[in-house]
Parts: sequence; C-alpha cells; structure tokens
Amino acid sequence: MVHRHYGAPVGQRVLMGAVFLALAGVGVLAILHFSGVYRLPVFAKAEDGDEGRRNVLPEGMVLVPALARPLEAYSQVQGPDLFVANRQAWAEVPLPRERVAEAGILTDRKDIIGRVLRKDKAAGRVFTEDDFYPEGTRPGLTAGIPPGMRAVRIEASRIEGIHGLARGDLVDLVYSFPIESRESDGFELPQIVGVRGAEMEMRQRLANPEKQSTVRIAARGAVIVEPLSARDIPTFSTSLVRGTVSRMRSVQEVVLAMMPEEAVALTAALESGATLRAFPRSGRSDDPGTSETPELEPPNPYASPDGEVPGVKVMEVIDGNAKKVIAVPEK
Repeated sequence: MVHRHYGAPVGQRVLMGAVFLALAGVGVLAILHFSGVYRLPVFAKAEDGDEGRRNVLPEGMVLVPALARPLEAYSQVQGPDLFVANRQAWAEVPLPRERVAEAGILTDRKDIIGRVLRKDKAAGRVFTEDDFYPEGTRPGLTAGIPPGMRAVRIEASRIEGIHGLARGDLVDLVYSFPIESRESDGFELPQIVGVRGAEMEMRQRLANPEKQSTVRIAARGAVIVEPLSARDIPTFSTSLVRGTVSRMRSVQEVVLAMMPEEAVALTAALESGATLRAFPRSGRSDDPGTSETPELEPPNPYASPDGEVPGVKVMEVIDGNAKKVIAVPEK
C-alpha cells in the first residue's frame, strides 16, 4: 500500500516556523523599545539619529539645526526645510559650543520654524536672530518693505542706472525736465578756439538759458526690495480678421520701497514722461550716510545780480502775421 503525504515538506515547515519565531521576537523587541522598557540602539538611531550622533560627538561640540535646502529671502522656514528626507533625520551641523554661544547661533528649532528670512540662505547654513525679520512678519514680498514705507513696482526701461543692483541696496531717484525755448531752433553757439576753447564753450552751453533742465529728487534712500526680475504680462490686439488676440510680453521690473510722499512724487514724474535716473548710494560700512543728492534749478535769466528774482508777466505780441505770447519780468 502506498501512503500519500499531504502538506508542505518537513524542512519547509521548520523554515517557516523559524521565520515566524524571528518575526515574533522582533515584534516583541519593538514593543519593548517603543514602550520605553528597553531601547534598541538600531531603532534609536533610526528614530532620532541626531541623538545617536550626539553620543559620539567630541567633547565641547554641539549639534545645531541647519537648513536642509536653499531658501530665498522673504520665505517662511517650515519644518520640512530643516529635515533631510533621504536620511530621515534633522539637518544639523556640529560646532564648538563656545562658537555657538559667541555668535548667537540658534539651537532650538522652535526659534526657527515659522520665521521669515531676511536674505537668501543656502543649504547647510545655521541660523542667528539676524537672519530673520521680527516675529509675526508675513512671508512674501511685503516682508522686505521697511516700516512706514510703500513699495512701487516699475519697469526697468523707465529708470536709467537700475541694472546691477542687489536686494537691500539704497538709491536716490532723480528726474529731470528739459527746458527748451521755442525760439532756439537753429540757434548755435559761436565756436571758441584756443587752448581752453573747449572749456569755455562748455561753460557757455551750461549757462545758455535756452537749453537748461530742472532736476528734482523723487526719492532719497529708496530700498531695492526686489532686484530686476522678468515676468510675462498679457497684451491684446484687435483686428477685423482675427478678432481679439492675446499675446504674452516679457518685461523686466524692479520693486523699490520709499516714503509715501516720495511714492506719490515718483508716480507723478513717471506719468509726466520725465527722465528718471537711479543714483546708487555707497554700500560701505564706513559711509556716514549724511550726504544728500541736491536738486538743481536752472539759472533765471531775469534774476538780478544780488539773486533777487522778479515776478513774471505774459505779454501778447504780433510778429508779422503771427500772434505770440511771451514771458517778461515785472520790473
């Protein structure tokens, strides 16, 4: 009689039993570990690798929180920004304890998460209080606007000399209006020759009352909140064949912060078509910051030698068949 055996072979059953016992043992150890009865070194490293590394740090060294990925200025630091996903551990840098205390480096993540950065920050860098705006600052572009100021976004083509500036730079914004006489068409200054002829000719041109400019200050110490950046804006055109067509046009813009009254003056200057120029201020730490960009009034042809400027009246005159209105001094 042939006996048939059903089920798995004896060797396979033994192997399965051993695997089951091993898994059960691992489960029991895990329960003991997470309940705090007994901590396994391997689990402790996976759970809080920073604590495991602290146990092997040289004497006098301490681990401080660092940035796991780069962040731009005006960004709010979040928990994932301090966590290295592929290592499943917090981003930390070992530093001497004395250096941490002297530099004011932040050691508690609670003092970092939720704060808004003043400047761009690369991965692996640690934090100090100077890296952040005051607590409660809203993230985004408005974080870079100093208190009491207003921000103005302007196309770069409207301001000469704005290229190459960085976030936080200070500039004076100056605009000018040319003053040209309608009678100056075809007017030429006499050519002066000689050793100093060019200099004398330039002085005559500067003193020419028919070719002058009025220079005004729109803003002093305006702050570059956002340097030149490009963005696409929609433009629309209409034709009988295609109807209304929308296209995207790329423009370069800069965001400047200034006092409210200066923002109004700047807007008026831009609307009037004045030429606007940026005069960057010194970025050196030893700059006293006391110098001021002056305004310029063209010389008044009616002013007396002592500087007194009379009032001006208008007079209607007839030149041939043409009628004109001219300005004349009262005295």
